[in-house]
Amino acid sequence: MYENGEGEGRHFITVLHLFIDQLHYSCDGPSSASFLPSSASLPPTVCVFDGDVEIVPMDVSQIPSGTFSANALFAAGPTDISLRQVSLDPMPDYMYDKLAEECQMPDAQLDDSPRPGAFYAALINDRWERVQCVRASKIDKAAFCVYLIDVGAFHYVRSDVLRRLNAKTPFRKMLMFKCKVAHIVPFDGQDVWSRESHEAVREFFEAGMGETVMVTPLPNSCGQWKQMNAPSVPLVTANISCCGRDLADWLISRRLALPETS
Repeated sequence: MYENGEGEGRHFITVLHLFIDQLHYSCDGPSSASFLPSSASLPPTVCVFDGDVEIVPMDVSQIPSGTFSANALFAAGPTDISLRQVSLDPMPDYMYDKLAEECQMPDAQLDDSPRPGAFYAALINDRWERVQCVRASKIDKAAFCVYLIDVGAFHYVRSDVLRRLNAKTPFRKMLMFKCKVAHIVPFDGQDVWSRESHEAVREFFEAGMGETVMVTPLPNSCGQWKQMNAPSVPLVTANISCCGRDLADWLISRRLALPETS
């Protein structure tokens, strides 16, 4: 527990729950980000590290049906793009700040081996991320495969960079969803996308330099994305553009995709 006591911690949790409820994980209508200014001085939470934390994906119904803006988080290829709705801002910043703060606490140290399926924090590229342990490495017994639940990517880490999560955290939702590029198929007519097409998708978002991505879902296109033992998260098939450039058209122009005929 933080020094300022349980009363302030309960107040902070109440405020954050109200903030999260107002967002509704939707981009329809004006953003609710003004509920808490980015410069707000937030009181500390109550911290308890002796229990499991359950973090759930957003529901498919919470994906807007019309065009909305998103932040690109990770891109593995035309069928595996991780996005986060801009309307969630600035909540992710609060979550990451609190996570980094809590991971420095002695009680957050992990004493036992990570358990597959359990949620932890992991220091990856100098940033604390919320992860789910997938399995132990088959090659290195000291390493574990984890899934970054707010990024949508797998990573291998050693147990010494894992921390327990605060069981009293108000942040109980995953912050990302998966997206598949609409109206295109692989250039060679096969069912599997080429390595070059995967690299091109990553290049597309890197060239955007963090600019907002515009997402237009196809009607009735929402489903579930599932890979290995990672959590099942919403998947939407959509037209995607960044900096005025359409991703599907760009892949077609580079002879890495063909227009879908059916």
